[in-house]
Amino acid sequence: MRECRRIGARSMLIGLLLVTGLSGCTVVQKPANYSSDHAFISYWAPAKEGKQLRLAVKDLIDVKGVVTTAGSKYLAQTRPPAKTDAACLLISRARKVQIVGKTNLSELAVAPSGINDFFGTPSSPFSQSRHLIPGGSSCGSAVALAAAGAWINDGKFFDKLIGVSARTKAILVWGEFQFMTSYGNALRRQAAWQRELAETLQRVDFIALPTLQKLPPKVSTTPFVEAQMLNLQNTVAVNLAGNPALAMPIPLDNNNLPATSLQLVGPRCCEAELLNAGRLIEAHRRFN
Repeated sequence: MRECRRIGARSMLIGLLLVTGLSGCTVVQKPANYSSDHAFISYWAPAKEGKQLRLAVKDLIDVKGVVTTAGSKYLAQTRPPAKTDAACLLISRARKVQIVGKTNLSELAVAPSGINDFFGTPSSPFSQSRHLIPGGSSCGSAVALAAAGAWINDGKFFDKLIGVSARTKAILVWGEFQFMTSYGNALRRQAAWQRELAETLQRVDFIALPTLQKLPPKVSTTPFVEAQMLNLQNTVAVNLAGNPALAMPIPLDNNNLPATSLQLVGPRCCEAELLNAGRLIEAHRRFN
């Protein structure tokens, strides 16, 4: 019965994507300083001779004087510029880290593919010949880091948002359906899953697994890619547990697809150790 319910739910999502995909389009001017590879929604080129650390900020986080769009045409049109920086940027500002831009993302951070129908889909430097999806929702952040080296629901509401794309509306409807049918069961199992994961991480430092169950699909204008991605990702269980995780590119000996993605999962509050482990792997598995 549960399997039938899952199949029916997936069919429902595909149907919603097809129906909403028939809606009309409105032309809205994009920011003048967005990047041509769609990695940044707003980009401020650093000085060539500058030696400051550079930081790319996902456009879910407020930067003083800049509109936080969340990858949404509607919010880009209607939201005023942020009056202050987000609290998480205080240390960066105090240490004179240079913010080089606001990175692109799936609209409202809801799509796992990284496709953005308004600001454009970031072009992965690892898949230019095949135009594979960059992955989401932090698609612009990943592409900016790889290409430029910048280190470091309410149904009534979204239904009225003229600027929200058909793709995003359908995913929000899917999320509402999942909330009504599966969220309660997931919460009941959350504590047991957190204990099991914590016990496993007492025996090992990190857990390594693929970020996706197979290689990523191509960028597509059809709605099916979002339904496909929902079934491919290995990130949902980690998010449910609340553990920190790091997804990083790993080179492949493949002319068509030179990289895949490795996910490292660590214990609670081990972000620094997790990043150090990622640096060690990156140093050992460098791209040519």
